[in-house]
Amino acid sequence: MNAIVEPRGSENEKYLSSVIANLHREDMLPLEIASSIQKLKDAGYTIAQLAEMYGKSPAWITSYTLLNGLNEKVKSLMDPHRGDNDRLKVATAIEIARIKDQETQLEIAYEVLERRLTHFDTMHLINSTAAKSVGSVAKRTARELRPSDEYRMLESLHKKFASSGARVLRSLQVLGEEMYKSRENGYKDLLKDIHSLEDLETMIVRIKGELNKVKRKL
Repeated sequence: MNAIVEPRGSENEKYLSSVIANLHREDMLPLEIASSIQKLKDAGYTIAQLAEMYGKSPAWITSYTLLNGLNEKVKSLMDPHRGDNDRLKVATAIEIARIKDQETQLEIAYEVLERRLTHFDTMHLINSTAAKSVGSVAKRTARELRPSDEYRMLESLHKKFASSGARVLRSLQVLGEEMYKSRENGYKDLLKDIHSLEDLETMIVRIKGELNKVKRKL
């Protein structure tokens, strides 16, 4: 096991020492674990070092760290003194903690307990809530779109299409020039006069005609 150097000269040195001493205490609550992990992270310990110290995976360390970002009222729902049906489970709390908005966290937590949702059902609820949130933002953005914004968007789109179209036409012109240089037959003029989309459409019709002629000879 790699040696982990404890920070020296820190005001929290004694506290950190006590945290490290209690890492494997069996009666530590999830929020206490999350808090201790955060203290050690703030002191400079890496996720890999913490995983080794706790004897857990880096993913476990990262997941427990999320609990520190929970709404305080949601944290209170994890109180071990609450009954089983009224207490938020650790795995569920971690998933709720992934939600950035703390008011949404609380709404989800209350619904989970009220409806006694399983972990799977909770995940579905969180995903559905996120999807509705994205849709709401998109609708709001569309309503707030001003004519000047729309003009800029369309102008940008036009430039992109014009630029791409110009590259396609130039590529076809180059192809026509190569054919003109390399072939002394009816194909040599087929592509050399393409300067617009109308010319491109005409060229496609001409190529199709030449293709049908050759096909009849097979």
